[in-house]
Amino acid sequence: MKTILVLSANPEGTDVLDLDQEVLDIRRALERSKLQTEFKLEHRTAVQWKDFRRAIEDLKPEIVHFSGHGTGEKGILVLDEDRQIRAVSADALKRMFRLFPCVECVVLNACYSEEQAIEIHRHVSCVVGMSLSIGDRAAIEFAEAFYDGLFAGRGYRKAYEMGLSGMANDVEVWTPVLKERTMNEGKKEEKPAVEVRLTRTQKSNQLEIARLEKDLVAVENELGIPLEAIREGRLQEQKKQLIQKIELLEETLP
Repeated sequence: MKTILVLSANPEGTDVLDLDQEVLDIRRALERSKLQTEFKLEHRTAVQWKDFRRAIEDLKPEIVHFSGHGTGEKGILVLDEDRQIRAVSADALKRMFRLFPCVECVVLNACYSEEQAIEIHRHVSCVVGMSLSIGDRAAIEFAEAFYDGLFAGRGYRKAYEMGLSGMANDVEVWTPVLKERTMNEGKKEEKPAVEVRLTRTQKSNQLEIARLEKDLVAVENELGIPLEAIREGRLQEQKKQLIQKIELLEETLP
């Protein structure tokens, strides 16, 4: 049985979305399917960033679906501890999904989420994002038809094509984009399971990566709130430097 985890967020101050209708349409698609015993739908609403990690850790879903707003470079929008807006960057999403090989497919049903889809695709074989702004109705139509295809036994690519076919707006039909790794590429990346023994230096580097990632989270948290231009510029540069250090250290690990 495959688990579909739907995570939704509509922070106060953003345009109101009919997120409940989207989940209802996905649930109805499952209920009418002959394969309904092969899928389980889980829904978490008004999610904070920590809810992503916790829900995926708890449920081990094969499919993760996000419904909400996206802002392009700054990321997708969730709630912070005070239920205000927090932007989650492509880098943060990439680092998180790297930890969950159980995930086969991610759907970012949010405006301007292609940048996040590209980064997630480094660790997840099939990712759908939105290249432009997409209307609420069109987003719901895509989701409903995508899961109609999936629940009919089609693969992710065919389900994506089914999602496009369900969109009535001929302009917005070009907005959903699919990032997919071919079967041959997947086979090339597969490696036999072996015991990995880290050197003392590698262990030290691993600890340093963990420390740097904490610093990076703190910077991203601050970038998620309105800032003066000078302060934001400094934080963006600090973020860039932290990411470069992390990537250099990661190259030393097996």
